[in-house]
Amino acid sequence: MSPKLVYRLPIVWLAPAAMGVMTAVGVVGLVLNLIYGGPWWILLLWLLGVAWLSYNFIWRLPYEVVVENECLNWRGYRGTQTVALSDIDRMSTAYSGSVQVLECRDGRRLRIGVMQGYQPFIRSVMDAYPDIPISGGRYSALVEKVQLPRRGR
Repeated sequence: MSPKLVYRLPIVWLAPAAMGVMTAVGVVGLVLNLIYGGPWWILLLWLLGVAWLSYNFIWRLPYEVVVENECLNWRGYRGTQTVALSDIDRMSTAYSGSVQVLECRDGRRLRIGVMQGYQPFIRSVMDAYPDIPISGGRYSALVEKVQLPRRGR
């Protein structure tokens, strides 16, 4: 029986809440600029940026990754998926290392946001399953060193 290893983003509700607030600010600002005049295109660019961030952080990234019984399960806002650890071909990075990308044999690509707690999680996975091609990377080690300790732990 293999150990259950879990990586969960620290504040699951923060990304949707932040995107909602930024969208509301952009829409209100755009309406006010259209009524009273002003550089409406700046707020339109703002809303396009919020849409891109929402797509990348809410739609594409999971908020929980669980490794158990030779399977990697991830849960995100768009649903849950599972892949066998033996189906992982390689690991790469995106956005200067802040996102780890697991590339699977069937073409799926799992993007995992690197935050505090990722480095110990990936080390535990590497110790439990040394034959799968994953590594933590420099960015995840830096995140563990730089961030302040969490309260309540």
